[in-house]
Amino acid sequence: MSGFFRSLFDFSFTTLITTKVIKVVYIIATVAVTLIALVVFVASVTRGGIGIVFGIIVVPIVWLLYLTLVRISLEFTIVIFQIGADVRTIAAQERRAG
Repeated sequence: MSGFFRSLFDFSFTTLITTKVIKVVYIIATVAVTLIALVVFVASVTRGGIGIVFGIIVVPIVWLLYLTLVRISLEFTIVIFQIGADVRTIAAQERRAG
């Protein structure tokens, strides 16, 4: 955890915290999306009628879609940071080579 705080207060931005906190962000997003889906599901089912169909069919599909979008967004973010790290490595190798 000390590496996290060292990175947090690195004002030159030589170390990045995004890759360190992305797992926590995903857990929080998963919990939030799931809780919202559960609330919508319960509200839909308690209304009766078409709400039951909505709760059983639509809510799980929308939950899955939102969770997939969150995951894709976070993976995209990680890929961008990995590309940046790779570019820095290549640039350093080029400077050494000459």
